[in-house]
Amino acid sequence: MTKITAEQARDLALSQLTTQELLDAVYLTVEKAAKEKRRSIRLNDKFWVYEGYNSTKEWKEAVELLKKDGYKVRFVYEERQQFVDMYTLVEW
Repeated sequence: MTKITAEQARDLALSQLTTQELLDAVYLTVEKAAKEKRRSIRLNDKFWVYEGYNSTKEWKEAVELLKKDGYKVRFVYEERQQFVDMYTLVEW
């Protein structure tokens, strides 16, 4: 039997998600945040970080679909003293 790490399992599961499945997860997160009276969310999943950093076709497509629904979306890259913080920011 070959074992895989939890990170590898998450990567495998994420790599098989369609754009619509990714967006469905975002919409659920937005709904929860809006009910908490928040006006934005940070997307830190691998897709939203690495695809956003590389500005891939898939990331751009997902961003455009969110923008069509009225959201403001941008990729954030913040250098800290020792680390870099990267995420996709969705605002409404």
